[in-house]
Order: sequence, then C-alpha cells, then structure tokens
Amino acid sequence: MLDRFTTDASANVPCSLILFDLDHLHYANQRFGHETIDVALNAVASLITARLPTASYAARFGGEEFLILLPGLSLAPAYAAAEAVRQAVQDFSFTPMDLRLTISAGVACSPTKPTWTAMDLLMLADMRLCVSKKRLVRSRNTVWAGRLPCEWAAQHDEFNDWPAFDIAPDY
Repeated sequence: MLDRFTTDASANVPCSLILFDLDHLHYANQRFGHETIDVALNAVASLITARLPTASYAARFGGEEFLILLPGLSLAPAYAAAEAVRQAVQDFSFTPMDLRLTISAGVACSPTKPTWTAMDLLMLADMRLCVSKKRLVRSRNTVWAGRLPCEWAAQHDEFNDWPAFDIAPDY
C-alpha cells in the first residue's frame, strides 16, 4: 500500500507518513503489567484514529510503534495531525491506575520526485522519530518534521542536499 501512495507522489500527489512511538513503555510495562499496557495500547490506537483524517490508514508497527499513512496530505497538515495525537495521549489518563503515557513522532512527506521510494519515506520518518526521541529534549513527548543531523544525511546519498540540523520544521 505504501508503495502505491509513494508512486502517486511521483505524480505530484503528496503522501505523508507518521511514525509514533510510546515513550518509556518498557518501564510502564514493568510497573503496571502486560494486561494494563495492552489496554493502554488499544486506547492509544483509538486516540490516534480519532484524530486523523478519514482517508488515512493506521497500523501497529512493532511492539509500541504505530505507522500512519496520510495519502494526499502535505507535511504541514500531517505535522498538525501528529501534534494533535501527541497532545491527546499526553492528556489522557489510562484508568484504573491513572497511568500516564507520552508519545513521540517523526513525520515525513514524499517529495514529488520519481526517485523516492516507500522505503525512503519510511526511513525518513523513522530518522525523524529518532531525532524526536533522542535529540530534542530528554522527556521526549515531541513531534519532529524538521531537518536531520547533517552527519546522518551525509551517509545517505538521497539526502546529500539536505542542510545541517536545525530546530525548525521544514514546512
């Protein structure tokens, strides 16, 4: 499915992708147990789908990650959708134990160039998620759609023209 939408992006139809990752879930799992965390994961999935455009696709992507595909959406509205989800998760009290979780996100949008692939888009969203979780603030709980650190971009030919790391999103 991702291949189909990134192919459409080559025809000047944007396709955005959000990768969400729950922050410090391992510690919450140890404290509250698997059953509570499973309920919380289902609640997070509901929070995500309730705040996304109707034409989007959401899936669990690994243990504590969620992948959101937003066909036809450019970077700015995709960033806004990710931020709405981040805020909703932060504000939600997962009962009965008043468990509080936060979520971080990396947001990417396919450029309208035929050289980009679905894997490039996924890799970019994943690297932005890594920046969100590890380079912005220690508490995580952030959304990143900005430029990548230049030392990472230099290792990938398709990103050689990216400027150095900065704190402003590139939308």
